[in-house]
Amino acid sequence: DRLAGQGVIVRRARAGETIETLDHQRRTLGPDMLVIADAERPVGVAGVIGGLESEVTVDTNALVLEVATFDMGSVRRTARGLGVRTDASARYERGLDPELVGEAAARAVSLLLDLCPGSRVVASQDVYPAPVRARTIAFPVGRIERVLGIAFSDEQVTGALGRLGFAPRIEPGDGGATLTVTVPAYRRDVTIREDVIEEVARLVGYDALPETLPAGRTPAVQRDPLALAEGRARRTLVGLGCDEVMTYVTTSDDDLRALAMADTGNDVVGFLHKVSLGDAVRLVNPMQRESDILRPTLIPSLLRVVRENLKHETAARVFEIARVYLPTRRDALPDERSTVALVMAGERSPLSRFDAAGPVDFWDLKGAAETFLVQLGLDDVTYRPLDADTAGGLHPGRSAEVVAGGVVVGRFGEVRPDTARAFELPDRVFVAEFDLPSILDAAGANTPGIAVPRFLPVEQDFAIVVAADRPAAEVSRVLASAAGPLASGVTLFDDYRDARLGEGKKSLAFRVRFTAPDRALTDAELGKTRARIERTLKKDLDATLRT
Repeated sequence: DRLAGQGVIVRRARAGETIETLDHQRRTLGPDMLVIADAERPVGVAGVIGGLESEVTVDTNALVLEVATFDMGSVRRTARGLGVRTDASARYERGLDPELVGEAAARAVSLLLDLCPGSRVVASQDVYPAPVRARTIAFPVGRIERVLGIAFSDEQVTGALGRLGFAPRIEPGDGGATLTVTVPAYRRDVTIREDVIEEVARLVGYDALPETLPAGRTPAVQRDPLALAEGRARRTLVGLGCDEVMTYVTTSDDDLRALAMADTGNDVVGFLHKVSLGDAVRLVNPMQRESDILRPTLIPSLLRVVRENLKHETAARVFEIARVYLPTRRDALPDERSTVALVMAGERSPLSRFDAAGPVDFWDLKGAAETFLVQLGLDDVTYRPLDADTAGGLHPGRSAEVVAGGVVVGRFGEVRPDTARAFELPDRVFVAEFDLPSILDAAGANTPGIAVPRFLPVEQDFAIVVAADRPAAEVSRVLASAAGPLASGVTLFDDYRDARLGEGKKSLAFRVRFTAPDRALTDAELGKTRARIERTLKKDLDATLRT
């Protein structure tokens, strides 16, 4: 009664066309949506929901009953595009058997005639231009055993498929028997031979499949050394009381210039890796115009994190393990280097009640750096102090670079006060950055194991008076070399300066641990070792032992 014209039309919606659906919502249709329409307007969204203007009312005298199947992909896209999900769309999205359309229409007509005595069918039309044919799948019977790992008899296979309404037949051939299966139209999910094999296994019973171990040898797992090193670095820094953060991969020109203390005339920026701002890797379409550089260092991002943390806490120890992006030749992909960065600021976080409280200092950072490197298998390193020309945004005299095998693998130190203020941070902030691939190359493929000593170690202290400008790392190397194979550890625990030591002198106190794997050390052995140490210090460093 409410349709315009003499029938219904199945067509695509026109651009900008709208329909008020049964849920009283006005919806805008797209040209990729299928609709049921009369001569003037859409009266329903195909497979999803009907239109309000064509619904049945108490005044309805004539009905048009439309029964159809629709492409399940089209129905799903339309339902998602309109933001509506109905019982109809849920059924059509799973696929329906087109052969059931006639039976469904007959059943609907029968119910209407029963509920409305005196009503009659005046016309019908069936449009089915391309009837769906039953799908046929053929494959060698031996394929079932290759997939499932167990052979079934022909009777088991045909019996299982027959119970599902399939039409199986097995035909012998020169290359082996072939199973041909005619799949009913309502089983739209069975399309390939593996689907048929799955149905056989399901009907025979999964419990009938024997439990066996895979045949052959399991290949050795090749684990990425870099991924292992990243995991070891992460565990080490967490164990040192640091928190891991993840920041954005982009940074800005201003942050890089502030860190490197560079102006527009000197655009060399970075931290461990130095790059020119003109050569920095930039995004063509950045999310933020002022942050378009793929960062060559992690430090600026971590300084921003520390700034926010110190607004709420008195201490911050954060680290990040991520890639930095270094320019290579023009029009080539950047060199992505796995990098570890660490920033400390604020109050020291004592790990035990015996640790001293107070603000973090350079030695806290250096101790963390040493522990980090040792855990990655790198204990033979040189700490080379940075001067005003090489320190950049770091404090000269309170910064150093880490050299292993002639290669710089890291850099750490205290941030210059003016650099810290540029990031709105307190004056004393300590940063470090390490290149993981370089550390792995210097450490070698294998880290040697150390046996647990059977005999108790002996510890002796050495207070060494040296020139005030002599680096402690150099004194430690000479001391360890002079101590020989009996020395298992050298630790600096005091740096004392006083005029009574002499002009331009300082006293460095080291604790040396001696141990032997096969015997307890005697006083005679330790006495000879101490004498050798004293002679070597005098010869190589012009140093003496305090008594």
